[in-house]
Amino acid sequence: MKKLLDSPYVGWAAILSGVVDLLGFVFLILFYTLEAPQILQSGEPSTPPLFGTLNDTSFIFVALFIVPVALALHKQEQAQAPTLSWIALIIGMIGMLATATVQALYVPRVISTAQQSPLLSIGIGTIGLWMLLVNLLGRRGTGLPSRLGWLGIAVGVSLILMPVTYFAGGGSALLSDSSSSLSNPLVIIGFAIATLGLVVVYPVWAILVGRLFLRRQVGDPELES
Repeated sequence: MKKLLDSPYVGWAAILSGVVDLLGFVFLILFYTLEAPQILQSGEPSTPPLFGTLNDTSFIFVALFIVPVALALHKQEQAQAPTLSWIALIIGMIGMLATATVQALYVPRVISTAQQSPLLSIGIGTIGLWMLLVNLLGRRGTGLPSRLGWLGIAVGVSLILMPVTYFAGGGSALLSDSSSSLSNPLVIIGFAIATLGLVVVYPVWAILVGRLFLRRQVGDPELES
């Protein structure tokens, strides 16, 4: 574990997680702009849409790249809160590996959209719970600068809203009849906050955490924000 903390791989893994998430957001925009209208008119195509598939694939790498960061943050925080740090790590690993596995099965359509959507929302929410815990611990100690910790807490809360909003909006019924659920303003707001946290604020946090680890690795004295 000590070698992991001293390695620049942790910092670059965090940065890559954020960058890939931003790329996934670009693919999502392209999907809704170029492919979704045609799907609405003609129905689900026999071949999965390109940009939709690229967006789905990106989540595999977003989740896997953050795994070494979870291990490194656990190593930093376990001295001050060993039990809670272990709980946070276990929760995070479950969420990250579950998210990557679900998407790895969904991209080649081993599982259907109806099976994937609730599992993915739970996986994202579990990662959100990890982020909430790990950033709270980081702010209490010396693991994370205060503003970066608050940013991570905000991301964690927004990600937790994903499964809450999904199941409050009707769960898998959203796929067949989204109009009734999406007419509820609370559901719309919940999805908007969760999506903003996932594809915009999370990449910022991940990239800043990556820079923090890289600067610590070279002994930069100006780390607190």
